[in-house]
Amino acid sequence: MGVIQRLRQGFRHLLTPRVRMTDTQPPGELSPAAQALYERLSPFDQAHAQRVLAALRQAGTVSPDLAQAALLHDVGKADAGITLVHRTLVVLLGRLSPRLLQRLAGDGRNRWSAPFYAALHHEAIGAELAQRSGCSPRTVWLIRNHSLKSTPCGGIMTDDAELAALQAADAAS
Repeated sequence: MGVIQRLRQGFRHLLTPRVRMTDTQPPGELSPAAQALYERLSPFDQAHAQRVLAALRQAGTVSPDLAQAALLHDVGKADAGITLVHRTLVVLLGRLSPRLLQRLAGDGRNRWSAPFYAALHHEAIGAELAQRSGCSPRTVWLIRNHSLKSTPCGGIMTDDAELAALQAADAAS
């Protein structure tokens, strides 16, 4: 994701009011355990997840697994204390000094490194949380792989249509 897109997300973060799952969401989209995971997300990440799901629905039919992955793809960031400052530093250091970012993240075991660690490893953390909450193997796989890097030409390195759709909606939201 480019710096300009991250700046837009940052401004949305500043302006996003608290959000909750709406009554318009189809019942049963998330199990009670998955709903509890969703509710651990920051208001910004909840709003982002809702935008990702809306973008997927606008683009076409969304399977239950893809809908759950859209809502939970950033759950690995929950509870890590990631602030707008952390998000900004992750983007900037990721471009300017990836080694320094890795050093800051360390193993994520202390309070100051945990936000950096979670930002860098949220896919695996989120996939494990989703698996423990009873999400399907397909949902878990989509969460684990939603940040696969793109090719130098900008293409996504997957032939999985749902994963490509999730990545596109995530990047646009």
